Amino acid sequence: MKYFFCYSQILFLICSCGPIIPGEVRNALDLAEENRPELEKVLAHYSTSPADSLKYQAACFLIENMPFYGFYEGELLDNYLPLYGELALTGKDPQAVLDSFTQRYGRFSTHLVERKRDIKEIKASFLMDHIEWAFKVWEEQPWGKNVSFADFCECILPYRIEDEQPTLWRQKLYEKYNCLLNSYRDLPEAADPLFAARVVLDSLSKGDKHFTTILPGLPHIGPDLCEQWRTGSCRELTDLTVYVLRALGIPCGIDFMPVHARGNAGHFWTFILDMHGETYTSDYLDASIGILRSEDNRHFTSKVYRRMFGRNKELEKQLLALSASASFPPFFSYPRIADATSLYTGNNPIRAVSIPDSAWYDENTKLPIVYLCVSQRQGWVPVAWARYRKGQTRFENVKSDIIFRIAGWKNEQLEFQTGALKMTGANGKIQLLEPREQQDTVCLLSKFEIYDTEGFTRLMVNGVFEVSNDRSFIYPDTLAVIEEAPVRLQNTVFVNPQKRYRYIRYKGPENSHCDVAEILFFENKNDTNACAGTVIGTPNDDPAGSRNEYTKAFDGDPYTSFHYKNASDGWVGLDFGRPVSISKIIYTPRNRDNFIRKGDEYELYYLDKKWVSLGVKVAATDSLVYGNAPSGSLLYLQNHTRGHDERIFTYENGKQVWW
Repeated sequence: MKYFFCYSQILFLICSCGPIIPGEVRNALDLAEENRPELEKVLAHYSTSPADSLKYQAACFLIENMPFYGFYEGELLDNYLPLYGELALTGKDPQAVLDSFTQRYGRFSTHLVERKRDIKEIKASFLMDHIEWAFKVWEEQPWGKNVSFADFCECILPYRIEDEQPTLWRQKLYEKYNCLLNSYRDLPEAADPLFAARVVLDSLSKGDKHFTTILPGLPHIGPDLCEQWRTGSCRELTDLTVYVLRALGIPCGIDFMPVHARGNAGHFWTFILDMHGETYTSDYLDASIGILRSEDNRHFTSKVYRRMFGRNKELEKQLLALSASASFPPFFSYPRIADATSLYTGNNPIRAVSIPDSAWYDENTKLPIVYLCVSQRQGWVPVAWARYRKGQTRFENVKSDIIFRIAGWKNEQLEFQTGALKMTGANGKIQLLEPREQQDTVCLLSKFEIYDTEGFTRLMVNGVFEVSNDRSFIYPDTLAVIEEAPVRLQNTVFVNPQKRYRYIRYKGPENSHCDVAEILFFENKNDTNACAGTVIGTPNDDPAGSRNEYTKAFDGDPYTSFHYKNASDGWVGLDFGRPVSISKIIYTPRNRDNFIRKGDEYELYYLDKKWVSLGVKVAATDSLVYGNAPSGSLLYLQNHTRGHDERIFTYENGKQVWW
């Protein structure tokens, strides 16, 4: 950084007429129209002294990229912003809160508010304030000397993240959080920004946070609301982390997946650069920082991208060369992303994917650009692009173990060129999923992956059903142990009782919070009426009345649940009032209502160029059976009665396999 600074000083001394304005900056100034004098004022301010040469370059970097940014204003947006405070303060169900705002103000849409462009709105004083504070923290913090100017520009300098309303946030966050580092700055470890990030996140993570994905689709809400309410999805929690770290001169940014590999939404998290420029990550405003690898998280999709403030000039060059003959979906229209997939694959295979000739539809239109698309509910989302070349169409840096389709982009929509392709294993074997004439009988237990996406079922492994004639369970006998994660809504355990007991309980394993939705005990294996008793258990002692109290395990509703306030030692059971011999237990894991639900109307589809219905059925139990599913096909189960979480799957060895 020191040598770069000296070189910049020499350039300023040589150029007696002042620094030359780069072409990209001149182009941006032309777009500024009436706001041009404000931006020229910034350039003039930093061009008078060689000591400000880097600040001049920083100003150029911000101005040349301003045309890509804007923000929204309007009464409807103002009406909706208090939603985050209501979610944080009231503890109400997020859907109920959102519904109340929708009833009062109508459904939110960015089309109903005014969009303003940074290049026409940002004033000189605003820009110089951000530049001065960014340089202050870069120069004063001990790790600043190990942050390159390029990383400073991308990961500390930006005055915004995306489309939030612009504010002067740096000083406020600096004055609030900089004191956390006072006792650490003189340590040798403080030469590494990663060390400082750990200190800050250890403190930042201890405050309350209110995570929900039930949100109205607003623009980014900005640093003030993020910091005040600490409420929202991964997007808002990631934004808060980035604002705080950048305010302290810690280089960071946002990496993201356009779509979860086994979910229906994207995911954002914070990346942090250490003194060597290596990537570390923090997720959900958590204190833990590490290099996140895909073998530790099955939810990584085929592609991971890094959000950039500046343009990806190589991608921009490629897209411009193709723009005369091709159009692009919105995701690839603005080149402010960089492929970060290889940072997250670890030992999981990542490869260039060549599409076999046999996979293409006979009538494929041979569009110049085609897209690798992954599933999102019944639709598909483009996550990578390549030139179409007969026999040589190739996508770079794609993670294995996915199902995808290839499509072109025409008339503002995807035009599919192949069916579903499954890529698996270290060798990246590609299999075309074509429906065959042979039909399979499939037994369906859920419409969405339960084990990995919800996590509650695996928390029941090693949970134990205990019996005792002593209410305190000082010397309990073990009736049954849950050895495998439950796979359906109602799970049955048959036991051979040796004696009678008055008390029975389910005790959750360590670090499970004793998560359980419903339990039924039966004296005889053929009984349909469960034993009655007084509910006993470890209370949460919530004076407001917990939605997850131990009594929920016996309220007859499989969609409410007991969640003990402590990670371990939670239990719930019954006092029968007399000794009873138990022969059968039926239990329901805590869940998000994605198991098959009795009485709901479902429709099963298979993919054959388009989704083809296999019929509508009303569930009579906690499973659905279809005897007409084409063998080898990609399947999708839709609940017409309720819910949104639905996911593609194949049926292999008698089980649903989720993709």
